[in-house]
Amino acid sequence: MVASKSLSLKNRYRALFPRLSLLTWLFLLNILLIGSLFFIQFAGYFTALLWWDEAYSVATNILLSCFVSFIFYFLLVHLPEVRRSGMLRKNALARYANIKKDILFNILAASQKGGRRDLEITYTLIEELTKPENFRKRFDGGREGDEGYSAFENQMSNETYEFRQIFFSLGVLARHLNFLTHNFPFRDGKLFEDLTRLESVLHRIEFSGAGYDESKLLCAFIYEIYAGWDSVEGYVGYDRIQKYLESL
Repeated sequence: MVASKSLSLKNRYRALFPRLSLLTWLFLLNILLIGSLFFIQFAGYFTALLWWDEAYSVATNILLSCFVSFIFYFLLVHLPEVRRSGMLRKNALARYANIKKDILFNILAASQKGGRRDLEITYTLIEELTKPENFRKRFDGGREGDEGYSAFENQMSNETYEFRQIFFSLGVLARHLNFLTHNFPFRDGKLFEDLTRLESVLHRIEFSGAGYDESKLLCAFIYEIYAGWDSVEGYVGYDRIQKYLESL
């Protein structure tokens, strides 16, 4: 709970400041220069100089115009963009949470059809399995075809009802990622690349279809996401799609 709250505050801070970091410094410099001009004018340091009044008037007009421009930009451009980004991020996380549970329901149903008798489809179990450590505990191990993750994998060799439902859910996810990559104001180029790469993987899965070899990419992808597994690093303990969306 504390970590989640900390992450939320971090995301808000990142949303407010990264793009305005340079503008913030310019805004502060603008205020400093205005304050310095007013101080010099009221202190009367250069009032005896013939050119000072004209220079003061020109400089003040320019700096006050910049100040007003900064205010208008913040109110009319930056704040609406931050609000829109927050709405897209919140919507993406909510939609992914629903998609993830829908797929889990079909994973459990397919596993039952594959021979597992130790799994009962309940809302509590689905919630439990959204955590990588719990998914690994439930689906790792097993040497027979009706044990562990194999019971599910074997059901993906044919175009079963669960297979079609999982494909549909992954298709919805791919389309939503496509929407994000075209509409979210990314500030992190790597995150944009990660999401477009993920979208490509989902399209590859979509065109693979059912079959013993064809479904291997689908099964590997699902295991990596739900079990917190990375083909290079091994067990990482988190859902990388969830991490991507939280980093928006």
